[in-house]
Amino acid sequence: GLVNAHVHLELSWMRNQVPPAPAVPTWVKRLMALRRTVGHEPPEPIAEAIREARASGTTLFGDITNTFAAYEPLFESEMSAAVFRELLGFDVQDPALAVAAVVQQIAGLRPNPKLRPSIVPHAPYSVAPSLMRAIAEASRGSRISMHVGESAEEIEFLQTGQGAWRELLARLGVWTDTWQPPRTGPIEYIATCGLVSDRLLAVHGVQLTDDELHTLASAGATLVTCPRSNRWVGAGDPPIERFYRSGVRVAVGTDS
Repeated sequence: GLVNAHVHLELSWMRNQVPPAPAVPTWVKRLMALRRTVGHEPPEPIAEAIREARASGTTLFGDITNTFAAYEPLFESEMSAAVFRELLGFDVQDPALAVAAVVQQIAGLRPNPKLRPSIVPHAPYSVAPSLMRAIAEASRGSRISMHVGESAEEIEFLQTGQGAWRELLARLGVWTDTWQPPRTGPIEYIATCGLVSDRLLAVHGVQLTDDELHTLASAGATLVTCPRSNRWVGAGDPPIERFYRSGVRVAVGTDS
């Protein structure tokens, strides 16, 4: 069957409610505003999304979750999934405690050999280096999926510490002046946190250079491209020809 290597099943209720945007931070702000209007993720749109994917030939998801809302619908379905419990925390005070809480959450799930839950970081602009390192340590042996190199604003943030992502972090009240921009590309940055290996699913990669793609290829990592999503959220078209020329392993996701 087909593999949808990057999807957010728990956001299925948002279908047709977050319009296209000219830039990723703008689109994310709209998504966050919509998400704050509900107290939980309704299960029926998730179950319908799973049925729709199954009917089109998909048998395996790489599902990103913040709530595990899709876990029971997946459990009751014919689908298999790597269930990536995503952590965010730019100003996190105790990375070990944050990771331990998710480890406990995973331990409370009904075990199913078709479903493999693990802990992953969200993105270089939303996760503190200390938390990335704690996740890398806790996830040894598991796949790690991470949004990386998606937008031009991400590159600006890592190079200068400025731009739309910093503005959003400040607006959310999670900016910390102790963070200093690494002044590197995203792949080098996350590599210093122990995240670049053959277990990495680097999602999007629209802004990655040829050298960064070769680094991923040499590590045996997988680049997950989501072309329709990239156009919708304002990231632009992914350089798929360069992905293949680099020799990196390529997978495809719908991102929604």
